[in-house]
Amino acid sequence: MKVTPAITTLFTVFDYIIQTVFIVECIVMIFAFGADYFKDGWKILDLVVIVVTVAPVGQWSSYSKVLRALRVLRSIRVLSHYGKLRILITVIGQSIMDVSWTGLLLLLVFYCYSIIGTLMFGETFQDWFGSIWKSLYSLFQIMTLESWSMGIARPVIAVYPAAWIYFVTFVILSAFIMMNVVVGIIVNTIQNTHEEVIEEDHHKVPEDIESANLKDLLAQLKKTEEMVESLLKTKRVSVRLSHMSLPVMGSISPKEEVIVQESKNHPSPTNDHS
Repeated sequence: MKVTPAITTLFTVFDYIIQTVFIVECIVMIFAFGADYFKDGWKILDLVVIVVTVAPVGQWSSYSKVLRALRVLRSIRVLSHYGKLRILITVIGQSIMDVSWTGLLLLLVFYCYSIIGTLMFGETFQDWFGSIWKSLYSLFQIMTLESWSMGIARPVIAVYPAAWIYFVTFVILSAFIMMNVVVGIIVNTIQNTHEEVIEEDHHKVPEDIESANLKDLLAQLKKTEEMVESLLKTKRVSVRLSHMSLPVMGSISPKEEVIVQESKNHPSPTNDHS
């Protein structure tokens, strides 16, 4: 398909529109979250992608192609907006430490087998086992199971019949056991992370709902306080009436209740004099 100037202009305008949307979104989120914006790794990733995509490539002509190619990183922003992808990336990040220990163990296996291969087969097969580095590369090919049998193992076994023990044990250790250990670590991390996300979503309450619940709770507490105060006032009047041997509250009028209350608070001078 031939690219016409009209199509080029259309895609250029579309590119500017996308960049503008990304920039406005980033600015709004920085003002909304403040310093907390830079505490989230996903938001920092978005910021880096935006800065790279809007960087003026004309000033660095020698790196212009690299900077233009880096604009494809805008597709990475999809990761920060989909929960499943974020969980997957989080799992990979959390698994790095455990996988690195497995990789260290695999490196030791490689080192031991490369020394054995160099000592046993180095003189006859210089291209594959002439040095430790060549042996390491040959062992990596064997681990990937790429033409390891017909390409390397069988020619060596034809000269050294007992060499099958060397190749078979290495394939079992590297390709089967170690790789399955790595897969098991990642699967276990995925399960734990998924359970944590479900638990967080279950206990998470949105801020607007939480504030609304607090307002309703305060209103209910205020009503309860008013009812308690009203009941306490009623109880005081009833107790004072019982001490004065007067009828129970409710059998006298409100006007009489006020009179009784005032007489109790302000006793007559005659009674004080006597």
